[in-house]
Amino acid sequence: MVNTGKPSGGCKLCRARRIKCDEGKPFCMRCKKSRRQCPGYRDPFEANIRDETEATIKRFKKSRGEEGSDEEDITPICNKQCLKTIAGPKYKTLDYSNPIVFPWHINDDTTDEDEDIPRSIFDSLDEQASCYFLSEFIIVPQTPTARGYYRFLPRFLSGQKVSKCLYQTYKAVSLAALANRRTVNASAAMFHAQGHYVRAVRAVNKAIMDPQEVLDDQTLGAVLMLAFYEAGLLCRSPFVGPG
Repeated sequence: MVNTGKPSGGCKLCRARRIKCDEGKPFCMRCKKSRRQCPGYRDPFEANIRDETEATIKRFKKSRGEEGSDEEDITPICNKQCLKTIAGPKYKTLDYSNPIVFPWHINDDTTDEDEDIPRSIFDSLDEQASCYFLSEFIIVPQTPTARGYYRFLPRFLSGQKVSKCLYQTYKAVSLAALANRRTVNASAAMFHAQGHYVRAVRAVNKAIMDPQEVLDDQTLGAVLMLAFYEAGLLCRSPFVGPG
Protein backbone atom coordinates (compact mmCIF):
# COMPACT_ATOMS: atom_id res chain seq x y z
CA MET A 1 0.00 0.00 0.00
CA VAL A 2 1.31 3.45 -0.95
CA ASN A 3 0.09 6.81 0.33
CA THR A 4 -0.15 9.00 -2.79
CA GLY A 5 -0.57 12.29 -0.93
CA LYS A 6 -3.37 14.83 -1.01
CA PRO A 7 -5.94 13.99 -3.71
CA SER A 8 -6.86 16.51 -6.40
CA GLY A 9 -9.84 18.71 -5.57
CA GLY A 10 -10.99 18.93 -9.19
CA CYS A 11 -14.25 17.47 -10.46
CA LYS A 12 -14.20 13.94 -11.88
CA LEU A 13 -14.51 15.04 -15.52
CA CYS A 14 -11.71 17.64 -15.31
CA ARG A 15 -9.45 15.02 -13.71
CA ALA A 16 -10.29 12.56 -16.50
CA ARG A 17 -9.56 15.24 -19.13
CA ARG A 18 -6.34 16.18 -17.30
CA ILE A 19 -7.19 19.88 -17.16
CA LYS A 20 -7.24 22.36 -14.28
CA CYS A 21 -10.63 22.59 -12.56
CA ASP A 22 -11.88 25.84 -11.01
CA GLU A 23 -13.49 23.70 -8.24
CA GLY A 24 -16.66 25.79 -8.27
CA LYS A 25 -19.56 24.59 -6.18
CA PRO A 26 -21.84 22.80 -6.75
CA PHE A 27 -20.49 22.38 -10.32
CA CYS A 28 -17.34 23.67 -11.99
CA MET A 29 -17.60 26.39 -14.64
CA ARG A 30 -15.29 24.57 -17.08
CA CYS A 31 -17.86 21.81 -17.54
CA LYS A 32 -20.65 24.37 -17.83
CA LYS A 33 -18.80 26.43 -20.46
CA SER A 34 -18.05 23.33 -22.54
CA ARG A 35 -21.71 22.25 -22.26
CA ARG A 36 -20.85 19.07 -20.42
CA GLN A 37 -22.64 17.73 -17.37
CA CYS A 38 -20.35 18.06 -14.36
CA PRO A 39 -20.31 14.74 -12.44
CA GLY A 40 -19.31 16.46 -9.18
CA TYR A 41 -16.40 15.96 -6.86
CA ARG A 42 -14.87 13.00 -5.07
CA ASP A 43 -15.35 12.46 -1.35
CA PRO A 44 -12.67 14.59 0.40
CA PHE A 45 -12.32 11.89 3.05
CA GLU A 46 -11.69 9.14 0.50
CA ALA A 47 -8.69 7.01 1.43
CA ASN A 48 -5.77 8.01 -0.74
CA ILE A 49 -4.02 4.66 -0.72
CA ARG A 50 -2.98 2.74 -3.82
CA ASP A 51 -2.58 -1.03 -3.75
CA GLU A 52 0.67 -1.79 -5.58
CA THR A 53 0.85 -5.49 -4.71
CA GLU A 54 0.28 -6.63 -8.32
CA ALA A 55 2.74 -4.07 -9.68
CA THR A 56 5.40 -5.22 -7.21
CA ILE A 57 4.90 -8.87 -8.20
CA LYS A 58 5.17 -8.00 -11.90
CA ARG A 59 8.38 -6.02 -11.35
CA PHE A 60 9.86 -8.94 -9.40
CA LYS A 61 8.96 -11.44 -12.13
CA LYS A 62 10.33 -9.15 -14.82
CA SER A 63 13.64 -8.81 -12.97
CA ARG A 64 13.92 -12.62 -12.95
CA GLY A 65 12.86 -12.99 -16.57
CA GLU A 66 9.68 -14.89 -15.69
CA GLU A 67 7.34 -12.96 -17.95
CA GLY A 68 6.26 -15.47 -20.56
CA SER A 69 4.14 -13.36 -22.89
CA ASP A 70 4.27 -9.99 -24.58
CA GLU A 71 0.51 -9.70 -24.15
CA GLU A 72 -0.48 -7.41 -21.30
CA ASP A 73 -3.67 -7.48 -19.29
CA ILE A 74 -6.49 -5.58 -20.94
CA THR A 75 -8.71 -3.30 -18.88
CA PRO A 76 -12.17 -2.13 -19.94
CA ILE A 77 -12.17 0.58 -22.60
CA CYS A 78 -14.16 2.94 -20.38
CA ASN A 79 -16.49 2.27 -17.47
CA LYS A 80 -20.17 3.10 -17.92
CA GLN A 81 -20.07 6.14 -15.60
CA CYS A 82 -17.27 7.64 -17.69
CA LEU A 83 -19.16 7.20 -20.98
CA LYS A 84 -22.48 8.40 -19.50
CA THR A 85 -20.84 11.50 -18.06
CA ILE A 86 -19.07 12.45 -21.28
CA ALA A 87 -21.86 11.50 -23.68
CA GLY A 88 -24.63 13.28 -21.79
CA PRO A 89 -28.30 13.07 -22.83
CA LYS A 90 -27.47 12.65 -26.51
CA TYR A 91 -26.55 9.00 -26.01
CA LYS A 92 -29.29 7.89 -23.63
CA THR A 93 -30.24 5.20 -26.13
CA LEU A 94 -27.11 3.20 -25.31
CA ASP A 95 -27.83 0.20 -23.13
CA TYR A 96 -25.83 1.19 -20.03
CA SER A 97 -27.89 -1.04 -17.72
CA ASN A 98 -26.94 -4.29 -19.43
CA PRO A 99 -24.17 -5.97 -17.40
CA ILE A 100 -23.09 -7.85 -20.51
CA VAL A 101 -22.31 -4.62 -22.31
CA PHE A 102 -20.02 -3.03 -19.71
CA PRO A 103 -17.16 -3.77 -19.62
CA TRP A 104 -17.15 -4.53 -23.33
CA HIS A 105 -16.58 -8.12 -24.38
CA ILE A 106 -14.17 -9.19 -27.05
CA ASN A 107 -14.91 -12.08 -29.41
CA ASP A 108 -14.50 -15.65 -28.19
CA ASP A 109 -10.89 -16.05 -29.40
CA THR A 110 -9.67 -13.84 -26.53
CA THR A 111 -6.78 -15.42 -24.64
CA ASP A 112 -6.24 -15.62 -20.89
CA GLU A 113 -3.82 -12.68 -21.14
CA ASP A 114 -6.75 -10.51 -22.25
CA GLU A 115 -8.69 -10.95 -19.00
CA ASP A 116 -9.63 -7.76 -17.16
CA ILE A 117 -7.50 -6.94 -14.15
CA PRO A 118 -9.11 -5.83 -10.87
CA ARG A 119 -9.81 -2.12 -10.81
CA SER A 120 -8.31 0.10 -8.14
CA ILE A 121 -9.96 3.07 -6.43
CA PHE A 122 -8.06 5.34 -8.82
CA ASP A 123 -8.64 5.80 -12.55
CA SER A 124 -6.23 3.63 -14.53
CA LEU A 125 -4.16 5.05 -17.37
CA ASP A 126 -6.42 3.25 -19.86
CA GLU A 127 -9.53 4.87 -18.36
CA GLN A 128 -7.94 8.32 -18.36
CA ALA A 129 -6.99 7.87 -22.02
CA SER A 130 -10.43 6.61 -23.00
CA CYS A 131 -12.27 9.44 -21.24
CA TYR A 132 -9.92 12.03 -22.73
CA PHE A 133 -10.25 10.66 -26.28
CA LEU A 134 -14.04 10.41 -26.07
CA SER A 135 -14.45 13.94 -24.70
CA GLU A 136 -11.90 15.68 -26.95
CA PHE A 137 -12.18 13.81 -30.27
CA ILE A 138 -15.53 12.03 -30.50
CA ILE A 139 -18.33 13.36 -28.30
CA VAL A 140 -17.81 17.11 -28.61
CA PRO A 141 -20.36 19.95 -28.82
CA GLN A 142 -21.25 20.43 -32.49
CA THR A 143 -20.83 23.86 -34.07
CA PRO A 144 -21.19 25.04 -37.68
CA THR A 145 -17.43 24.69 -38.12
CA ALA A 146 -16.53 21.76 -35.87
CA ARG A 147 -17.61 18.20 -35.20
CA GLY A 148 -16.21 15.08 -33.57
CA TYR A 149 -14.32 12.29 -35.29
CA TYR A 150 -15.56 8.69 -35.56
CA ARG A 151 -19.04 9.28 -34.18
CA PHE A 152 -19.84 5.65 -34.99
CA LEU A 153 -17.60 4.47 -32.13
CA PRO A 154 -20.07 4.88 -29.21
CA ARG A 155 -22.51 2.60 -31.04
CA PHE A 156 -19.86 -0.09 -31.49
CA LEU A 157 -18.37 0.31 -28.01
CA SER A 158 -21.77 -0.13 -26.37
CA GLY A 159 -22.52 -3.31 -28.30
CA GLN A 160 -22.47 -6.74 -26.71
CA LYS A 161 -19.23 -7.66 -28.48
CA VAL A 162 -16.39 -5.50 -29.70
CA SER A 163 -14.05 -7.05 -32.24
CA LYS A 164 -10.48 -7.54 -31.08
CA CYS A 165 -9.05 -5.40 -33.88
CA LEU A 166 -11.30 -2.43 -32.99
CA TYR A 167 -10.61 -2.90 -29.27
CA GLN A 168 -6.83 -2.86 -29.68
CA THR A 169 -6.93 0.01 -32.18
CA TYR A 170 -9.08 2.13 -29.87
CA LYS A 171 -6.65 1.47 -27.02
CA ALA A 172 -3.67 2.51 -29.15
CA VAL A 173 -5.31 5.70 -30.44
CA SER A 174 -6.68 6.87 -27.08
CA LEU A 175 -3.39 6.28 -25.25
CA ALA A 176 -1.41 8.04 -28.00
CA ALA A 177 -3.80 11.00 -27.85
CA LEU A 178 -3.27 11.24 -24.09
CA ALA A 179 0.51 11.00 -24.55
CA ASN A 180 0.47 13.92 -26.98
CA ARG A 181 -0.80 16.15 -24.17
CA ARG A 182 2.64 15.65 -22.56
CA THR A 183 1.17 14.96 -19.15
CA VAL A 184 3.00 13.38 -16.22
CA ASN A 185 2.19 9.90 -17.55
CA ALA A 186 2.87 10.76 -21.21
CA SER A 187 5.84 8.42 -21.67
CA ALA A 188 3.98 5.51 -20.04
CA ALA A 189 0.90 6.22 -22.18
CA MET A 190 2.93 6.17 -25.40
CA PHE A 191 4.73 2.99 -24.35
CA HIS A 192 1.41 1.18 -23.86
CA ALA A 193 -0.03 2.78 -27.02
CA GLN A 194 2.76 1.28 -29.11
CA GLY A 195 2.14 -2.15 -27.58
CA HIS A 196 -1.58 -1.97 -28.40
CA TYR A 197 -0.72 -0.71 -31.90
CA VAL A 198 1.37 -3.81 -32.64
CA ARG A 199 -1.45 -6.07 -31.45
CA ALA A 200 -3.98 -4.00 -33.41
CA VAL A 201 -2.05 -4.46 -36.67
CA ARG A 202 -1.91 -8.21 -36.09
CA ALA A 203 -5.63 -8.34 -35.30
CA VAL A 204 -6.54 -6.27 -38.38
CA ASN A 205 -4.42 -8.49 -40.64
CA LYS A 206 -6.19 -11.53 -39.23
CA ALA A 207 -9.61 -9.90 -39.65
CA ILE A 208 -9.15 -8.92 -43.29
CA MET A 209 -8.18 -12.51 -44.13
CA ASP A 210 -11.40 -13.82 -42.60
CA PRO A 211 -14.29 -13.91 -45.14
CA GLN A 212 -16.81 -12.79 -42.51
CA GLU A 213 -14.79 -10.32 -40.47
CA VAL A 214 -13.56 -8.50 -43.56
CA LEU A 215 -17.18 -7.42 -44.20
CA ASP A 216 -17.72 -6.26 -40.60
CA ASP A 217 -18.10 -2.51 -40.06
CA GLN A 218 -15.92 -2.81 -36.96
CA THR A 219 -13.02 -4.00 -39.13
CA LEU A 220 -13.42 -0.94 -41.35
CA GLY A 221 -13.55 1.26 -38.26
CA ALA A 222 -10.33 -0.30 -36.98
CA VAL A 223 -8.58 0.37 -40.31
CA LEU A 224 -9.67 4.02 -40.26
CA MET A 225 -8.43 4.47 -36.71
CA LEU A 226 -5.09 2.83 -37.54
CA ALA A 227 -4.68 5.43 -40.29
CA PHE A 228 -5.52 8.17 -37.76
CA TYR A 229 -2.91 6.78 -35.38
CA GLU A 230 -0.19 6.56 -38.02
CA ALA A 231 -0.85 9.81 -39.89
CA GLY A 232 -2.16 12.03 -37.13
CA LEU A 233 -0.99 10.98 -33.69
CA LEU A 234 2.24 9.08 -34.28
CA CYS A 235 3.91 11.77 -36.40
CA ARG A 236 3.22 14.43 -33.75
CA SER A 237 4.44 12.35 -30.84
CA PRO A 238 7.59 13.67 -29.10
CA PHE A 239 8.49 10.04 -28.27
CA VAL A 240 8.95 8.88 -31.86
CA GLY A 241 12.15 9.83 -33.65
CA PRO A 242 12.57 10.45 -37.38
CA GLY A 243 12.78 7.46 -39.71
